[in-house]
Amino acid sequence: MNKLIRLLASAALMATLALPALAQTTPSTTATPAPAGGQDEAQLKTELYEKFTKNIKDNPPVAFEAGKEYLSKYEAADGPNDTYVKYIKKWVDSYEKIARRNQLLQKIKEKNYPEAVALSRQVLVDFPDDLPVLFELSQAGLFTSTAGNEANNADTVNFAKKTIQLIQAGKTFQPNVAIPNKDVILGGLNYSLGFLLKKSQPTEALNYFITAAQFEGPSKKDPLTYASLAEIYEATEYTRLATQFNNSCKTEEQAKTQECIDLKAKADQSVDHLIDALARAIAYSKMSSEAAKFESARTSWMENITNYYKYRNNGSVTGLNEL
Repeated sequence: MNKLIRLLASAALMATLALPALAQTTPSTTATPAPAGGQDEAQLKTELYEKFTKNIKDNPPVAFEAGKEYLSKYEAADGPNDTYVKYIKKWVDSYEKIARRNQLLQKIKEKNYPEAVALSRQVLVDFPDDLPVLFELSQAGLFTSTAGNEANNADTVNFAKKTIQLIQAGKTFQPNVAIPNKDVILGGLNYSLGFLLKKSQPTEALNYFITAAQFEGPSKKDPLTYASLAEIYEATEYTRLATQFNNSCKTEEQAKTQECIDLKAKADQSVDHLIDALARAIAYSKMSSEAAKFESARTSWMENITNYYKYRNNGSVTGLNEL
């Protein structure tokens, strides 16, 4: 899983390079702003405007402060349709949006995910389809959740779902540049959703883990993808069906009814899903470069698969190792 996250994080780093550019042009008119009062006021107004325009390219923060001051002093008097007011206001609004976006990315870099999520509510209003930001939020949320802080899981789920939606719709991190390792990213995002939803919505999580296993990349070869599948199959499908069967089919006569025959068939199919998932978890854990890390889990998986395999094969384990 760490390997998967490292791969996705490197893709995210590349994605953050393409930030929107601030406007760096002035209004088409060459006239100076009209005075709002006497000669001194007219001079101050002109100087403030020049301070704004001269710093746009080389010192945007200074331009931003000058622009805000200009608007606070002259917007009401000159009106919203004034050439200079319109230009400065557009630039200042754009700067504020981008500043918030950069602040959000900095919060992620600092591993301050709660504040990043708080900032995202406005940033994603400004830039609703900002794939780099959504991807960064998705990955930061997974890191945070795996570290034990699940407070923002619901937000992370929404970020990951929107990221998948945009990528599948053809959105890229940089205009006209195809996403490298697209399958790796989509597999990782689906794995993230499975992990985040496993406790609260296991049936939905099941579908995401299955999808993650279908993309070429780390998620397909991660033993935890299949261990999670086995865990969900056992906790939902198999337990429910086995309980129904045990409650409704206690006698030999009851077991012969169509209802019980159908229940057993469904329970057996669920066991087959379990066996398949555990077999993959065991096989991939053995092939992993971190095989030793899975030794304890592999022992448990082997015990479980042996019991289920014997149940489905009349007590025999013939063929289990090959499986």
